[in-house]
Amino acid sequence: MLDLAERREVSESELSELLATMQPIIYRFASRRLGPSNGDEIVGEVFAAACISLRKGGQVTPAWLMTVTRNKVVDRWRHVERQRRLTDAVGAEEIRRGRSAGVIEDVVVPDDVHLVLAKIRPRYRRLLERRFFDGMSIGDIADAEKTTYKAVESALKRAKAAFRECSALDGSFAA
Repeated sequence: MLDLAERREVSESELSELLATMQPIIYRFASRRLGPSNGDEIVGEVFAAACISLRKGGQVTPAWLMTVTRNKVVDRWRHVERQRRLTDAVGAEEIRRGRSAGVIEDVVVPDDVHLVLAKIRPRYRRLLERRFFDGMSIGDIADAEKTTYKAVESALKRAKAAFRECSALDGSFAA
């Protein structure tokens, strides 16, 4: 296999050899878990991560590539689960308000939420997703972020304020 661990500059032929060797394995792994179209996307994401790592002088081995692939697959599963939870929450809100499923005006819809989340700081977005989509406790978030409970609690307050401010500025949600 390729030994790219000790070099910062990687030739195009070495990268092509790595791609040719590992691409079918990564694709097979990802597509069996996510489907063929997502398998292609995962392959692209993994090799983009490999290029970034190589430019920074990191190691890129088959084991590293498979670890990144596994993490990308898990990230995709989590994203799908977040979408499902968000869609379920919107449907429950509509029922609570006595609306039919087809009429949504002042209820937060998934696309609006993601548009607003895309406008706020990445750390705030990550905190809000962990708290409200993944259902993590503040203590669990603190452990994952390697910080204190109080720091997460404070950051979540700022993240909620930023979310409200962004949503009010672009008119995504009715008051």
